[in-house]
Amino acid sequence: MKTPFTHRAAFAIGVCMVTAVFLLHDWNLYPNLRPFGVPVLSVLRLVLLGVPLFSGWSIARGSASGLKSAFAWLLWLTFLPYTLYSVTEIRHVAELCRLPSGETYTGVCVDRLWTLYPVFLYALTGFLSYVFSLAQVATARFRDSGKKRLFMVSMCLLASFASVFGLYTRLNVWDALLRPQQMALSALQLFTARAFLVNLAWFFAFTVVTTFIVHRMMYRSSRYIFRG
Repeated sequence: MKTPFTHRAAFAIGVCMVTAVFLLHDWNLYPNLRPFGVPVLSVLRLVLLGVPLFSGWSIARGSASGLKSAFAWLLWLTFLPYTLYSVTEIRHVAELCRLPSGETYTGVCVDRLWTLYPVFLYALTGFLSYVFSLAQVATARFRDSGKKRLFMVSMCLLASFASVFGLYTRLNVWDALLRPQQMALSALQLFTARAFLVNLAWFFAFTVVTTFIVHRMMYRSSRYIFRG
């Protein structure tokens, strides 16, 4: 079945808008990467965000089987936490808008106040992508509401752990293959650190609550838009 033109146009516009947000976000936060490094970083972010969306779409459709299905699940489980990790980008507001001290504060937090928006829009884009992809897979694969909720909570725990762990250690997904010993050692150290566990518990709690709230809002809005 051919995708309607309006859907393709909406998708293209959405990609352009997200790309623009990413470029503004990285241009403001990483001036040392200008001019060529910023587009490369933004495209990389876009790819990392798109992988769980498209692999989740493939899983939800059930079009892949055997090795293709296993590969789609592997991609989705590996990169889904990245979409949630985008929420932590909000912390960079503190870098853009430091404590009142000369030109740093006035130049950014007053004269260029708009530069704070891309940070929040980037975080929002990542979180909405996370909820959409998670809900898409959960709804398609689990008919029982109890199993669906349990699956979503489990994925919230996985994504929360990966986000907090990545923020503490600055390790990435691919480090599990490149530096497995360092990743295992870091995990053991953090699991005995009370501050990490408390932080993880709070982050997980907020993630679960906001995920289900946003999921419900998405569900209701989609019914309203496409009813009749």
